[in-house]
Amino acid sequence: MNYYVQSGLHYSVQSTSMVFLPLGVGFFLTSLLSSRLVKRWGRAVLKSGTLTMGVSSFLLIGSLHMDAIHLFHIQNIMILGIYGLGLGMATTPLANVVLGTVSAEDAGTGSGLFTTSMYLANSLGVALIGILFSSSLRHTLSEAHCRIISGHFRFLLQRADFLPVLVLFVFYFVTKMKHNCKITLT
Repeated sequence: MNYYVQSGLHYSVQSTSMVFLPLGVGFFLTSLLSSRLVKRWGRAVLKSGTLTMGVSSFLLIGSLHMDAIHLFHIQNIMILGIYGLGLGMATTPLANVVLGTVSAEDAGTGSGLFTTSMYLANSLGVALIGILFSSSLRHTLSEAHCRIISGHFRFLLQRADFLPVLVLFVFYFVTKMKHNCKITLT
């Protein structure tokens, strides 16, 4: 979406940052509160975070289907903020859930492997989405007219429905995790 906003809609870097600011604010707030939330509700924090992300993804796709040009609509700002809240609830305690089953002598290796896997998955995800987006355009964004881009963006969004479905699959697997994994935030 960043590629589309900057190259397709010709937003400046500052304006593009403002589009994604609600996501960052939501993530920041819940990442600060997640330790308290986990102490009170345990694994339900992860479940509600992934569910919030999935629902927000569907809502954002629906909102962008209606208007893919005007990203500063209040509904997009609210949806991105709510997505950020879910992201903070899901990702912040995730490391403790994953590493909670690793023995103390393997903690360094486990932490390194977890971090490497997260960075690799993020990089591959961004690359794959960029490849799909660019290949669906069949020309560079700078050569395209905004109406054409809007149509192609809607085309991509129709095929991007897998993203919230993927988040909901994560929600399903989080609910099926063994309950002997302890979530502790220090």
